[in-house]
Amino acid sequence: MTVATPQHATTGEFIRTPEQIARDLQAADLRSLGYTYAMIGERMGVDRSTACRMVQRSVMELPTEGAEEVRRVELEKIDRAERYYNGILSSPPPKIGNNGKVVHDDQGRVVIDEGIRMDAATGILKAQAARAKLLGLNAPTRIQEEVVVYDADPDREQRIREMVRAAVDAKHAS
Repeated sequence: MTVATPQHATTGEFIRTPEQIARDLQAADLRSLGYTYAMIGERMGVDRSTACRMVQRSVMELPTEGAEEVRRVELEKIDRAERYYNGILSSPPPKIGNNGKVVHDDQGRVVIDEGIRMDAATGILKAQAARAKLLGLNAPTRIQEEVVVYDADPDREQRIREMVRAAVDAKHAS
């Protein structure tokens, strides 16, 4: 393996060699397979922080052209669906009987189809959830776990602590 000397562009930024780009991509591939940064570093012969930077560099180069346009189009679809459902709620359709005619109550008033209104309300909630997800508005969920160990031998306790530490590291690495 040839070690390339660092080069700098006229902007002062580091220029990566094709070999470095390939290694960064390999690190990102390992990350996508569920490897932690520590595991990637061990496999590639670098420390954890270098493995993290390798993955980050590779991810930063993913093509994003058109992503904003796709997001805009998807938001328009969601908005259109929500407007449709709001229209149903504001002007609900009449209930149609088994005979195909509009149903009237005892005073002769048209009966509203509540099932369609409920479906529209559900549609609005789904549209709002889709919008929040697309825009990244959903807050991350924090999970706290506790492990209590009674009457364990010292080796077993140490193994449990290592497993908990590894789980925490994996959670922070993702």
